Amino acid sequence: MLKERYVLDEVASSDRIVASAKELFVKYAACQNVWFEIAMRIVAVALVAALRSENGLEFTLGFTLCTSLAIAAIRPFRQHQVNDLQSFCFFCLAIAAFAFSTGRVLTARAALLAPCVMAAAQALKPDGPEALALRLFQDAEAQWPSLQQGETWEPSLRSISLL
Repeated sequence: MLKERYVLDEVASSDRIVASAKELFVKYAACQNVWFEIAMRIVAVALVAALRSENGLEFTLGFTLCTSLAIAAIRPFRQHQVNDLQSFCFFCLAIAAFAFSTGRVLTARAALLAPCVMAAAQALKPDGPEALALRLFQDAEAQWPSLQQGETWEPSLRSISLL
């Protein structure tokens, strides 16, 4: 991940197209997972189309549960918290769709509120290995010229927590 980010920084300084797409690339664990951005757009369109079909509930449950499982299995995003939250959001959307179709409005509302609660819980512990690696990369950027010449550098990182 850090090597890809270094190469992106090098190329972005001379290529305007890469510079504008850089934020999209670094959103994912590996730059090759950018295809997932397209897949998420297709899922959104499929969900809207599923609502208009006569088997809307089945299609909606299928799309949301499959997307939730795919995100949990592939883990395409750089930060593990984003992977967990995205997967949980699609799972809760499936629960809400089923609850609405069976008339359980309170369950549906709770399912739609659950991702907000999870996001708040994740905010209490915002750090993870990916965030530590990113901070290491940012600290090392100033040291690249000396590191390329074979000098050593000892980073000092600390874990961040709101508690």
